[in-house]
Amino acid sequence: MTNWKAAAREADVIWSEVLAAMPADQRRDRGVFQTRQAAADAATLGQPDRALTLASEAAATATATGSVRAHRELAGLRDRMQPWAEDRYGRDLDALLWLPSASARPDDV
Repeated sequence: MTNWKAAAREADVIWSEVLAAMPADQRRDRGVFQTRQAAADAATLGQPDRALTLASEAAATATATGSVRAHRELAGLRDRMQPWAEDRYGRDLDALLWLPSASARPDDV
């Protein structure tokens, strides 16, 4: 395993610890941090399934709190998930974000 991949796995563990320790009243920050962890999982660790699970949780938090910052982070996740834009992960993320699928034809949108 390369050093950057080991560092990414360690960062994933740290994100999980941070999220587990966050007070319940910091829901907006939780949504932002979940999205950042999702982006790291997708781009660095190549784990689109885990990234999508985290993005789903973050989207629910962002919607419940009305956090514009969390929604912006989620929109940025689409770029990090680009390698999976044409498969199930990309379509599921687009549906989660209410975006037209990257594989949709212009007349489908």
